[in-house]
Amino acid sequence: MYAWRGYRAEPPAPSPGHTDRITLAAWQDDELAATLTLSRDNGSELLCETLYKDEIAALRAKQLRICEYSRLATDPEFSSPALLQKLFHTAYLLSRSHFDASDAVVEVNPRHSRYYQREWGFSRIGPLRICPRVEAPAILLHRNLQHTIPESFATAKAA
Repeated sequence: MYAWRGYRAEPPAPSPGHTDRITLAAWQDDELAATLTLSRDNGSELLCETLYKDEIAALRAKQLRICEYSRLATDPEFSSPALLQKLFHTAYLLSRSHFDASDAVVEVNPRHSRYYQREWGFSRIGPLRICPRVEAPAILLHRNLQHTIPESFATAKAA
């Protein structure tokens, strides 16, 4: 999906036995519909630290347990609000249960930021910059995972 949009798309280096990263996959019948990767902050660099080192350092200084959401991709044939709600609901649950995360960060293209803010409760904590991984504009968003989950998560659970 990144290459289709004209972004540079380099897959992350494989890391056998890497327990600090999970990629969620949503399937529709036998077709891959969407993916989202969760990465636990283990003190080494999160993807977003390439651009937002100071912002991540400020979160770490507060003793937050950070989980990074990255590499969201949906197949346009299967994309729907319900699919994204279920994917993000699962990400929220795994962030809390598997990684014991207190907070989440996501680096997004600015055109998607309002969606993340409205639907998932993220707020902007980083300025507009150009992400060298995809050669596109990016901003950093943050969400406290200990607060009540947004209405859209609850809707996904009921769906």
